[in-house]
Amino acid sequence: MLNSNAPAPRIANPLTQLSAAVCAGVLCLSGQVQAQETLEEIVVTAQKREQSLVDVPISVTAMSAQTLEQTGVRRLQEIAEYVPNLQIGGNSGRDTTVQIRGVGSSSRNIGFDSRVGVYVDGVYTGQSPASNQDILDLERVEVLRGPQGTLFGKNNVAGAINMITKKPAQEFGGDVRVEFGNLDSRRVTGILDVPLGDTVFTKLSVNDIARDGFVKSLNTGNKGGEQDSTTARFQLLADLNSDLEMNLALDWTKLDDQLSRSRRRIANNSGQIEPELNEFETLNNVDFTEDRELKGMALSFDWALNDGYQAKSISSYRETAIDTLSDLDAGARWAESPLPPGFPPLNIDFAFGITSDVELRFMEEYKQFTQEFQLLSPTDGDLRWVAGLYYYEQEGYSERDAISHYDPNHPFYASGRLPWPGDITYTLRTQGTVDTTSYAAYLNGEYDLGERWTLGLGARYTKEDKDVDYTMDPSDAAPDVLGVGVTLNAAFRFANDRLLDNRSDTHLSWEGSLRYDVSENSNAYYRVSTGFKSGGYNLDFITIDAWEAGIEFDKEEVISHELGIKGEVFDNRLSYGLALFYAEYEDYQVQQFLESADGVAGAAVIGNASEVETTGLEFEMKALLMPNLILDFAVGLLDAKYKDFPGGDRDNNGNTVNLKGNRLPGSPEHTLNLGLQYYLPVETFNAEALFRIDYAYSGDVFGGGNNREEKTRRLADGSSIDYRYIKDRRSLNARIGLKSENGNWYGSIWGRNLTNENDYFIGEDIFGTYGTLDSLPRTYGIEVGYRL
Repeated sequence: MLNSNAPAPRIANPLTQLSAAVCAGVLCLSGQVQAQETLEEIVVTAQKREQSLVDVPISVTAMSAQTLEQTGVRRLQEIAEYVPNLQIGGNSGRDTTVQIRGVGSSSRNIGFDSRVGVYVDGVYTGQSPASNQDILDLERVEVLRGPQGTLFGKNNVAGAINMITKKPAQEFGGDVRVEFGNLDSRRVTGILDVPLGDTVFTKLSVNDIARDGFVKSLNTGNKGGEQDSTTARFQLLADLNSDLEMNLALDWTKLDDQLSRSRRRIANNSGQIEPELNEFETLNNVDFTEDRELKGMALSFDWALNDGYQAKSISSYRETAIDTLSDLDAGARWAESPLPPGFPPLNIDFAFGITSDVELRFMEEYKQFTQEFQLLSPTDGDLRWVAGLYYYEQEGYSERDAISHYDPNHPFYASGRLPWPGDITYTLRTQGTVDTTSYAAYLNGEYDLGERWTLGLGARYTKEDKDVDYTMDPSDAAPDVLGVGVTLNAAFRFANDRLLDNRSDTHLSWEGSLRYDVSENSNAYYRVSTGFKSGGYNLDFITIDAWEAGIEFDKEEVISHELGIKGEVFDNRLSYGLALFYAEYEDYQVQQFLESADGVAGAAVIGNASEVETTGLEFEMKALLMPNLILDFAVGLLDAKYKDFPGGDRDNNGNTVNLKGNRLPGSPEHTLNLGLQYYLPVETFNAEALFRIDYAYSGDVFGGGNNREEKTRRLADGSSIDYRYIKDRRSLNARIGLKSENGNWYGSIWGRNLTNENDYFIGEDIFGTYGTLDSLPRTYGIEVGYRL
């Protein structure tokens, strides 16, 4: 699969011709071979043990290795196009946001945790910078909807995503594939299985990706959206004896990306003079770069004990480092503005008044260690259970610099109204650490009450401690070089202080379920589950008012009710799942930019909303309509809103308002996924052709909590733009492939976002500026591969 982008491109002639040739050749050479008569059987580990998907009383979407290959999914973010009520967004690794059933968040602030845990082989990957990984040599991906507080622990109040890797094969083998596409994109993947005798087996998987950008800066000439990444994973599987198995996994990812950047538009009291930009164009004069390095180790032991009992130990160590540089004002050019008495107007330049070229640099580092012990009962009795102990330790470090320069071309200096102070650079800096230690013990099990009824119960006790050392230093942010008697920092009222503090949270998460066997392969269930999200600290650029009000926030709690039915019918030619849910969140943590009452200063605020509730359903179906013809259908309905949130925003007069009844940011009311796949035998080549098309729809969403505001904002030039609002989105993907009967060779042509939708987003109103972020346009390419 190829992942490249270009503004409104047409599919290149060579690919068009190749597509036509493949289709014509396949149709002419088709013959009779064995047809697919049943659907693929899916086994999951959503409850820490292998079970049929039908037997799990949780709303789960599982994508097998075969499905991942057929759909061409290559990054975690792309999975959202195939899973109802799942959204994965973000312009960078730093702010990756994963939402399930409308609830989620990015953890771009080291004092703020995510709501959806992302795991690889049961190991927590860490904060947002480690979440959006490449899909490399996976056995399957499981998306668990609803709180998973008992088995997965804290910070899984919305759900969890678990990626299960393929284990080393017992025979020598390998796989090499190469992909090329538009925007000079390429992907090279290599997989090698090497047994070291009869009891030790190894696997090496490597992925290298490169792609040109698609958003051009008219100032620098460079393009944002460029990708350059390498991922490697090594596994060693050893049968130490007949009862003991060891698995060692090492992984490393390096990304040096030039990210797409928003187009800033200005609405101020003298008019907006920024030239009208086309799609995929910006004026930034500093390239938006991101360097990210992820590395980790996991060591697991699996003991087969007497009488069918099983013991497991999973140890892991991970490091994540990220360094981003961005042009905060995006190269905006400003009109002449009247000079208020005593001080320059603050809406002349983004956040720093009369300066230009405002750069933001974020540096974060995480080091984490986890240890889990599990004891599992035999699975052939009426009672089945898993008990565990869990330890988590993380050291987080963050440094943020807002760097600004004086621009001699600014209208104030060019007109002589103010003397240009010279080539001066100043920095507003925050830096600090958060150290987290967590302990947990859990027990989860199920008991067969009779031939058809099964009762499930579980509980987990967690204790967590956080220590924070955080400094806000604006002393170098804005000296009084203008001689107006006041510094810019005094106008913005940034805090100048240090916080040394610690906090502790304890929580008992529990769940219960009742399952009824409707038939041999169909089950109905009711599940109630709870969970919590850790409390923490708002470690961002903080104003004096926000600091004095307190930057600590409390833990968040949830209780969820789910009623569902799932099954396999017609001799496993149709599988289905339906889940109805309702969840209530107490002390819901909200991360937002909130202006002061006078509209002059503002702060990134994290606080606890009173209550949030989510209601909706998911329905999924896979049907073998006829031999080799498969239909995938999924729909999600969602109502996620603030039940009560006093003081959640300010109106145009600076007064606080209650956001009761407003939809949560990023929560579409409807999602739809539709796929059609057909296998066509090609007897002449002893091969099989694949034709697949997928359509995804996601309803409109708001970028902020106060969505009762107008969905558009007028600019000073009289035009209007969408504001904190994304219209409904559609995506059309397709793939045509050809694979040999024995699977040795294969190839395909593919396209994503074939209708070239630009689901751009207009961000927050911050000091009169609006940021437009373009989405990934049409991509297409060709893939060839060979398996040993």
